[in-house]
Amino acid sequence: MVLVAPFHPMVLSARLHSLLRMKALHDELSGANTRLQELSRVDPGTGIYNRRYFFERLEEEFERVKRHRDHLSVIMLDLDHFKDVNDTYGHLFGDFVLRQLAGILQNTSRRIDIVARYGGEEFVYILPATTIWSAASLAERIRRTIAENVFKQDEYEVRLTASLGVAEVRQSLATNPDNLVMYADKALLKAKSQGRNRMAVHGVNDRATSLFDQRPPASSAQ
Repeated sequence: MVLVAPFHPMVLSARLHSLLRMKALHDELSGANTRLQELSRVDPGTGIYNRRYFFERLEEEFERVKRHRDHLSVIMLDLDHFKDVNDTYGHLFGDFVLRQLAGILQNTSRRIDIVARYGGEEFVYILPATTIWSAASLAERIRRTIAENVFKQDEYEVRLTASLGVAEVRQSLATNPDNLVMYADKALLKAKSQGRNRMAVHGVNDRATSLFDQRPPASSAQ
């Protein structure tokens, strides 16, 4: 908008008001776009990040690892026998359990970690700059915390357990983000096949073993 002198004060006032209104509308639109972008990253059922954002961030972290040859671990978690909760207490209570679990997972994460809902009762962690041993230690702490928690709402309460799988880029020799997720999923399936309510790690040569079957080298502990 151009003002050419001489101009009437009323014209100036009207044009300034128009500019201020345009600025307010621009700021409102920018804020709405920011909120929409934030909502697109969030799982509406639990309030934590969703699967799409998980893969976006995993891609970024994988590229960082390739540049700096750093560590990067992933934890996959699945609630054991969660279908029984929905069948026995109903889906509303099941949704409550998932929301409370999401809070537990956030409370066990660091500021640099990404916690997301992968789908259904499956959740995932991205752990930047984290060795397999540190990730496995965290996974075991998560497992214990869930097992010790009582999910209670009104007259309903239930105790649950979870199975977890851990994979790390350098330990598993993952060549891309999908590989890393696949290896963590294989470790999760191993934990389930061993009886559930446990954690397993994935290593070189497509092997998934219990953390306690090995001893971490002194140089790898964080």
